[in-house]
Amino acid sequence: MILLGRHMRAYDILSLLRDKDVSFRTIQHGLTHNGLASAKGWEAALDYYNEIYDSDSDEIVKKLYLSQLYYGKRTVYFRRLSDVNDKNVKNTVDVINRIFTTTKHKDIKTYKNSYPYILDNKSLFNLKLNNPCPVHIDDNANEIRVVMTYPRAYKQRDTFDINDIDFDGNQPKQLDGYEEIIGIKSGRAQSFDSILFNKLSGVLQIQIDHSRNIINEEIDNANLRYWNMISNEFNTWLKIQSPFEKINLFDKINELYVGSDGLINTLSHSTGTGSVKKERMRRRDEDLRKEKFHQVGLQAINGDTNNYNITKQWDGDCGTALKLTIDAGVAAISQSNPTVNCAIIEGCITESDFNFLVSKVI
Repeated sequence: MILLGRHMRAYDILSLLRDKDVSFRTIQHGLTHNGLASAKGWEAALDYYNEIYDSDSDEIVKKLYLSQLYYGKRTVYFRRLSDVNDKNVKNTVDVINRIFTTTKHKDIKTYKNSYPYILDNKSLFNLKLNNPCPVHIDDNANEIRVVMTYPRAYKQRDTFDINDIDFDGNQPKQLDGYEEIIGIKSGRAQSFDSILFNKLSGVLQIQIDHSRNIINEEIDNANLRYWNMISNEFNTWLKIQSPFEKINLFDKINELYVGSDGLINTLSHSTGTGSVKKERMRRRDEDLRKEKFHQVGLQAINGDTNNYNITKQWDGDCGTALKLTIDAGVAAISQSNPTVNCAIIEGCITESDFNFLVSKVI
């Protein structure tokens, strides 16, 4: 169950989604699917909803926002109980509950007072970076989830046409002859990560929210931070070793490629002739496997290639493009036992969207 939180207007909630850097295409489909007016971009949508005062629209947009809290773009790390028995399941549930109930995070009141909404920028700059706080827990017969939140630093790079900048008639001489200016903006983005454990399958997901411009290094660091949190509870509280093992998704790359459903958007592979290829379709509704150049290339090398990175797409419940990416990295090709235990999931609005993509890897 996702809490609906305090009342906010649709305009305010859409502003939060934009600030969170959620794909407008995803929100566009969500609005249309629910019978609400959409637009071609964030600015037009915000202009429209700024003039709308309708409680039904507010509730629908609120639920759309909350869907992104649980199912928005994220990198998911997968582990599974080595033995799915009652004791291991109970211990895991107890550990996750303990992470939530025994926290002494000094900023927990600040986060809880705002949840599920994002704190304002001034507040984020007063909070410690990369210091996750357990802010919400869901526990039912099938699964338990704890939501963790904290600010991450980001840098945003933008290019500006010099003719569009108002210098009030006093353009600096240093810019004479230049057509563009590149600006680097620093900021903070609040992330909502999740630790999710399925009590039936024994699968543990550490879900890292793709807050604005998050870098791969921080994604890996966040996963390690949460895993250490979990394993330390097993070691220091229960006095046992963690009963989890990583799920290797590497073989899923080829399974996704040969599977007849969905569309292949991108593929990276190392050929038997020594070259590394990265292929990508420009249009989202086309399948790389049917592209002539791709087919001819494979025929020329008799199909002798090793896939290490793939993005595959399916249609979502609300008309979005559900995308699943597994990237083992080119170095995996030279390893005797290549491994990758995470996947990027994006385009989801509903729980069934998200579970569908998860079903493709475990």
